[in-house]
Amino acid sequence: MRVLSGKVAVVTGASGGVGRALARALADEGMDLALADIAEQGMTELADELRARGRRAIAVPTDVSDRAAVERLLARTLEDLGACHVMCNNAGVFAAAAMLEASEAQWRRVLDVNVWGVIHGCQVFGAHFAKQREGHLVNTASAAGLFPVPGMSSYSTSKYAVVGFSQQLRWELAPEGVGVTVLCPGVLKTQMPYGEGVGLAHVDLDELLKHAPSAEGLAKKAVRAIQRNRPIVLYGTEATVFRLLRVLPSWLVDPLGRYAARKGLEVARPPKT
Repeated sequence: MRVLSGKVAVVTGASGGVGRALARALADEGMDLALADIAEQGMTELADELRARGRRAIAVPTDVSDRAAVERLLARTLEDLGACHVMCNNAGVFAAAAMLEASEAQWRRVLDVNVWGVIHGCQVFGAHFAKQREGHLVNTASAAGLFPVPGMSSYSTSKYAVVGFSQQLRWELAPEGVGVTVLCPGVLKTQMPYGEGVGLAHVDLDELLKHAPSAEGLAKKAVRAIQRNRPIVLYGTEATVFRLLRVLPSWLVDPLGRYAARKGLEVARPPKT
């Protein structure tokens, strides 16, 4: 799908961060947008911005953990914009906690959004793309889906699932004319780590993120990946390093993992008072 101009894309988690950057980058290519999120204000403002730039844009409140809501998102997109060619399964949540310290509710929330949200989007929109013999699915994972990140157990587990799922889905859907790309960024300069319930209120996030790359750079690489049907997008130092660590022998990886666990848990756990 080298030519995106005149086509339609859907972006979930569009209220900010990577989702907002993806929507803007796709609009720059001449695409019309259906924006989806549970945070309505941010995506409504973005839809207004895109319309002011001459693109058609709609904002559809959507909880991706609910399959019926994702089905309604596709229906609204087809009804209001007339077609759909790209689906960015980008909605996600983050939680910093060791496995033994994370509650069941936290695990379920992370897996419901980060894993089931992607599955719902791929099943619903993938079926539509296969029927029309054209389309591309973009699933946002993380560098944490390439190499385990102790202290972020639920998040890293969810992103591992997205990476593996995206790879097998790419092979399954290739005969149907459908492309699949998985995004694996490292630490980005976004507002996600500042969110309520993330578990990093005790961390100096401004210092931690001051050298992190922006989401806009990732979005530009994602657009090129769609146009060239690339399987994976690595972005940021962590993504490159973690990809290399995957090929190391276990006798070397294990001590590195133990060291990473000590450092990761130092960040995830609030200091004792």
